[in-house]
Amino acid sequence: MIAATTPGTRFDEQEGAEGHALNQRNSLRQVMLIRAEGGYWVAECPSLPGCTGQGMTRERAIDSVKESIAGYLADLEACGLPVPEERFDALIVAV
Repeated sequence: MIAATTPGTRFDEQEGAEGHALNQRNSLRQVMLIRAEGGYWVAECPSLPGCTGQGMTRERAIDSVKESIAGYLADLEACGLPVPEERFDALIVAV
């Protein structure tokens, strides 16, 4: 597991509610990386259901999931819904 910083999408944020939304987008999120068939990597954010990404390299999979997370958070904000808190409660097992 890794922690990925999600990119903010707006640069003209103000203080208050919008500033809080930007802080949520720039927060750390836990991401699981899984080696898939065909040499692909799959990245998933457990605290944001449905936020996944994939790529031929680990780096591309991470970039892809960051894009998914940023879009998910922007959609929540647009709908006026709260952003789920990150929960770092994973068991990491070395194989």
